[in-house]
Amino acid sequence: MSGAYTSNPALNSAINVSGGGINADFTFKTWDAANNKWISTINSTGGNNIVNGYNVQFNGAGAGTINQTNKTISGTAAGTVK
Repeated sequence: MSGAYTSNPALNSAINVSGGGINADFTFKTWDAANNKWISTINSTGGNNIVNGYNVQFNGAGAGTINQTNKTISGTAAGTVK
């Protein structure tokens, strides 16, 4: 996963992201600017998250690196889908 930011995120404050028929709350739990690392939870929101015709709900976590010069993040996420 990857993304861009304009300012450091508030910890434990959900950021809603959507696309491809799904909606999720992305919540930073750790933002370690000294070591350029982040950790988050990622959880589906709303009742209609359609993937290949199936309504899915998911819970997971993500972690990765911060590029403070470019104001971008990258990393990996994993979780469970029902």
